[in-house]
Amino acid sequence: MTVKERIAALRAGMKENGVDACVVFDSDEHMSEYLPAHYRERSWISGFTGSAGTVVVTAGAAGLWTDGRYYLQAGQQLSGSGITLYRASDAGVVTSLGWSMGGKVNYVLEGNINYTGSVIKWLVDDVKLLTASKESGALAMAANPEDTTYLVPAFSGLGAPYWDSGAKAAIVGMTRSTGKA
Repeated sequence: MTVKERIAALRAGMKENGVDACVVFDSDEHMSEYLPAHYRERSWISGFTGSAGTVVVTAGAAGLWTDGRYYLQAGQQLSGSGITLYRASDAGVVTSLGWSMGGKVNYVLEGNINYTGSVIKWLVDDVKLLTASKESGALAMAANPEDTTYLVPAFSGLGAPYWDSGAKAAIVGMTRSTGKA
């Protein structure tokens, strides 16, 4: 099946179900940047294999938004696909579409952190807070909803809205009552 055929099939399903727009990205439950094949939905629908990008498909248009690391690659891989490349650095390009409902488009602010998928591995291997990654879901569900502690896992910098390779990780909001869960 070609990219054009995949987009046509998606549009047929959207029309059948009354969907105005479909946002497609590559992601897993840990928001890892590098994924196994079965999580690469954006790559499958568009043919673009870079690790960062979002495809938006509507009844009349399809576009891929990506950053400067992938402009050449995306241009080559999207050629002839019917998907328009939108460069995140171009003036006027909004990089994160939140949703479209009732003909109104809503945008979101993005705060991409490039290390997110490896945090669970770090918690298991280095910090020893978990003995296995599969514990993370249950531990998160057991967390005290009153505890507002959060981790900014910027171990390799922050990626958006502006790249900052010097950004450092931080644990914010800890109190004496902060615990493992």
